[in-house]
Amino acid sequence: MIEILIILSVTRNLGAGLRGKNRSAAWSALFPVLWFLGEIVGASVAVMNGAEGFDAYGPALVGAFAGGLLAWVIIRALPPIPDDNGLPKARVL
Repeated sequence: MIEILIILSVTRNLGAGLRGKNRSAAWSALFPVLWFLGEIVGASVAVMNGAEGFDAYGPALVGAFAGGLLAWVIIRALPPIPDDNGLPKARVL
């Protein structure tokens, strides 16, 4: 349950930052997608290496963190889109 709350909180935070860059908040959907994809890949790699049951949860969390970090880096690296007067919009924290 706490994992879901963390994902929602970070996704909202990223969406606010994107709106401050004059970009669509839809980019923030990249975070939960890569989070869950990383979790699946981490668990799959653990199972292929012989982990059974709950033993695959640790590597799944590492993969989730890596996927989330990748999404965060991609989203934060997006440059701001200038508004009508050619200036970037003021950043919202």
